Amino acid sequence: MTTVVKHLTLDRKDGSSVDRYVKITERRDSRTHERSIELMTTPQTSFDPERQDTGYQGCGVKTAQNFGRWFDINYSQSHLRRHYIETTDMEKYIDLPGGDAKTFTTPAELEKGLRELLDTRFDRRYKMVRHTGANKSSTLAKIEHYLLHGFPPVALAKNGNHWVTIGGMKLVYAVADGSLGDVTFTVFDNGHEAEWSWSKLHFWFSDGKDALAYAARLAGYTSYIQGTLIGCRYDMPQKEYDWSSGWSNAEFFSTKEGLFLFLLKEGNGTVHIHRMESNGSVGSSVAEYDWSGGWSTVKLFSTNAGLFLFLMKKRNGTVHIHRMNDNGTVGSSVAEYDWSDGWSSAEFFSTKEGLFLFLLKEGNGIVHIHRMNSNGTLGASVGKHDWSGGWSTVKLFSTKDGVFLFLLKEGNGMVHIHRMNDNGTVGSQIAGYDWTSGWGSCEFYSAGGKNLMLIHKSGGKHGLLGDADGLARLHEINDNGTVGAMVDDAYWMSRHAAMIHFSWPVLRVFSPVSGGHYLFQLRPTDGKVEIHRLTHEGLLPSCFVD
Repeated sequence: MTTVVKHLTLDRKDGSSVDRYVKITERRDSRTHERSIELMTTPQTSFDPERQDTGYQGCGVKTAQNFGRWFDINYSQSHLRRHYIETTDMEKYIDLPGGDAKTFTTPAELEKGLRELLDTRFDRRYKMVRHTGANKSSTLAKIEHYLLHGFPPVALAKNGNHWVTIGGMKLVYAVADGSLGDVTFTVFDNGHEAEWSWSKLHFWFSDGKDALAYAARLAGYTSYIQGTLIGCRYDMPQKEYDWSSGWSNAEFFSTKEGLFLFLLKEGNGTVHIHRMESNGSVGSSVAEYDWSGGWSTVKLFSTNAGLFLFLMKKRNGTVHIHRMNDNGTVGSSVAEYDWSDGWSSAEFFSTKEGLFLFLLKEGNGIVHIHRMNSNGTLGASVGKHDWSGGWSTVKLFSTKDGVFLFLLKEGNGMVHIHRMNDNGTVGSQIAGYDWTSGWGSCEFYSAGGKNLMLIHKSGGKHGLLGDADGLARLHEINDNGTVGAMVDDAYWMSRHAAMIHFSWPVLRVFSPVSGGHYLFQLRPTDGKVEIHRLTHEGLLPSCFVD
């Protein structure tokens, strides 16, 4: 048995802080692997519900009281109901046998109330996230995620009739195949603490077409869906920007004079280039250009003759290559090409034998690979392939064992990984995975002596129709090129407008001259930009101090 206690510090507006802990216990024998996660108020004291305030004001109100205790916010139920947690008398709309018809709290009401409750003591770095409608496996993953990250999730349990807080869980897996055998939850049911099974939690999933959901909609709360889970996440960007919409490409590049950011709008050809500051923020403008629209691919590559800019239009196959100046501006033209249309991906990679360009058409799976000349022009062809269509993400990455090709289809989650030969040709397939659909953004980088892959369900190139939960996962990449263990995950809840989910289709990891790693997130639909400082190990930021 092994036990790890992780320490969190929750920073208040007034400069003080709240210390909280997460205890993770692992037990393993020849048949089973058991993991227990428990929220703790001290290293020895379990987080528990408020037991003294028994004047019942509704399950949503009591749940808010228990949730607030985690953040050391200790208000009475009466105070919470008067100032934070709205309740609705549902008896005017529907008979609710066995439920709290006069003290009914919808997901929208509870999420809003919890948000306002946190606002009394904390700033917006602690964000509420509401998930609605899912399945057992994804819901278990979300509950485990919030507990592991140090926050008690709130669940609409008992067939959608009752709010509870979850303070811990225990999962038992079969060693043979990793399948989940059993799961129990530490549940705060009003003022009581109990161990509930999945069946007792009765976390019911439906499309919300039942009479109760209809009544809630009549009351003006259209968010009601059985299977609602509310979580909390730490999200403190180093920098935030509200730019104009339409920025579809962002690339970081280095010269003798520092690190720069190249931004382009595919729609109209607007280009901005900025110097990056040592603290990860976007610095002064060094150049602006007004080019023609349609540049769908932007890449920067280096040879022994310097740094070059590669631009390609998918719609007509136009390609321009420019030399880049040390001051970050775009230099003279090196080459222009008129290729066939449909080229959707272009990636540069180096082996022992030189620099190569990998080109792919997502529509039909055509692949061309070329050697690059030192002067930045296109060299001889080294390989052609006719694969299936649908490969939406193409990445080449390196480990100490060599160079590898990562291919992913957003439409069905199919993944192939190939070893690349020194002569630039595609080698043997070393891994294949059948993931869920929707993975639209992917970034490979190295930090803390490890190779990492950040992948996000971003909803395509412009972030439309993305995953409602905004799921992101961070995996280690093994030296042999295979995808290793998941080391972190996140729910970057998308912004909802007219039932459309906006997410983060442009992700880049960069390192300023001063060192460290930063995550750059860009949303073309509204120009929202966030920059986060990653941990020394390359993980997403959190409240953990050890």
